[in-house]
Amino acid sequence: MLGYDEFKKDLEGTLNEGFKRHNAENYVCEIGIMDKVNSYGEECVVIRDTEKTADLAARVSLGDLYKAYKNGMSMEEIVLTLVERRIMSEKVVNVEDMTSKIYDRDFILKNVEVQVINKEVNAEILKTAPYREIEGFDDVVAVARCDASLFFDESLRESSSMTMLVNNNMLALSGISKEELIDTAISNSEERYPISIRNLLAVVRDLGADRGMDDIFGLPEESPLYVMMASPIGNNGARALAYSDFKEQLRNTFGGNCYIFPSSIHELIMMPASEAGDDEGYLLNMIRMINQDVLLPKDFLSDNMYKYEFASNSIKTISEAKENIISFDADNDNEAAI
Repeated sequence: MLGYDEFKKDLEGTLNEGFKRHNAENYVCEIGIMDKVNSYGEECVVIRDTEKTADLAARVSLGDLYKAYKNGMSMEEIVLTLVERRIMSEKVVNVEDMTSKIYDRDFILKNVEVQVINKEVNAEILKTAPYREIEGFDDVVAVARCDASLFFDESLRESSSMTMLVNNNMLALSGISKEELIDTAISNSEERYPISIRNLLAVVRDLGADRGMDDIFGLPEESPLYVMMASPIGNNGARALAYSDFKEQLRNTFGGNCYIFPSSIHELIMMPASEAGDDEGYLLNMIRMINQDVLLPKDFLSDNMYKYEFASNSIKTISEAKENIISFDADNDNEAAI
């Protein structure tokens, strides 16, 4: 069995030969880095169409392919799967339409929305994409994503939620400035996905009701925690951080200081400061433990905790714990129970 480096080298050459055998010599394969948010520098197989000039390329996780190989899938089976998948994609995606529109100013501005991501984790991606710092949040930035589901075959559009990160090349060729892009992405999102703040247990009850569990676990009426979202559950709801009325929503809801836990890109967890006690170190350590043991890496946003201060209408970063008061049992491999 090949080691990872040997597999990587062999796959690149074998895949290019596979395209030739299937009369698809316009496709070329190379090893690159995933350009997806929160990919953590993961290596991938990049398959490009040399006849297309647009920034369109299929990317498949090299780690996933190597795992399949170790689980018994032969190199030839992997190559055949990738070749067929790439050729088939031309039939379900209108590539010509995509190529003509992803540089079109009006199309981008109509379909762009804002997403918030971790600045350090996505440092490589941010070298090629416009972004904006968010006031008060040291490690979070706003980027723009464009709806690409319109390029799919009509039979697949309703089930597709594909978006593409707007990069510097798209910006330059469309004649859109960075300021206009991010401003429009935020205003589009504010109009389409207004901020919602609800008690955490109300959200949990609704989820339970959707699954036929009316009185889920006999939960109490309220929790000290609240959930802020600016989109449907599980779809980049933490974008609310970039909204123009973000702090106004905090003032109106809590009427005082509150803590903000932006752990996930999909929602923001909040707690009134009056409910939190005096030990910020405990809260920060608890959040980081959850991020490490429970949160999926692809959903990660921040390890920091933030405090909204009502009197000054400002956000304060809390990134250092005064003391480590959460102990970890080295012999316990179970996920954290909260």
